[in-house]
Amino acid sequence: QWPEVPEIDRDDRGPIPRVNVSVKLSALYSQLGRADLLPAELATRILSESWAEALCLPLDSFVRASDGTLYTITNADNHRLHLCGACDPRPHENILGYVRKDGSMTVHSDTCHTLSTNGRSDLRQRMRRLGWGEAGMREARRVSLQVDVFDRPGLLNEIAFLTQEKGVNIADICTSRPQKGKKELMIAMDLDVTSPREMVSILHQIEALVNVKGIRCVSNKNQDSVKLSPIFYKPE
Repeated sequence: QWPEVPEIDRDDRGPIPRVNVSVKLSALYSQLGRADLLPAELATRILSESWAEALCLPLDSFVRASDGTLYTITNADNHRLHLCGACDPRPHENILGYVRKDGSMTVHSDTCHTLSTNGRSDLRQRMRRLGWGEAGMREARRVSLQVDVFDRPGLLNEIAFLTQEKGVNIADICTSRPQKGKKELMIAMDLDVTSPREMVSILHQIEALVNVKGIRCVSNKNQDSVKLSPIFYKPE
């Protein structure tokens, strides 16, 4: 029961029948979009409800120094880590990882003399750019996006720059052109994001780029039907 509001509960013929409608927020996932329907706070809530269902990805790995100190390393792709005994890198140094034949990875300062490849491409291919992380384990969720654009030079680079600024990895990306000879282009991306609010922020910033028609989250469960939906994400 709720109190009557005559302005909306009555007309010239008397009381208007009432109905109670409940909508599950996660049902609006593919509608991340219209400003009048889904402003930023509601979009964040919808993503939060679907968060546990997305693929969970650990972002950090750990390595212990000879003095027992535990350090957090990013971008190590879950390799077993140990620090190089020659350069013994520490935080605030630029670091590289070298993938060994046994699958483990040695963490080096990028100036370490043991990393000299002498032109050998097979050694360079085993190098990985690493970083120092904060204490604690971070996790990401993989979220699929579809971005509909009018093609122009540099647009894909601008999208990649936005994700790089936020430290968000583009796990997968592909493009398709619905009609040959036309400038319309569809970009499908999988992003590894750490929170629903970070995802909504990315939606805002990509949508604001010149030549972007719209952007939407794509449900992995019903990807084909969502791609046909005309509903786009529009910041308020």
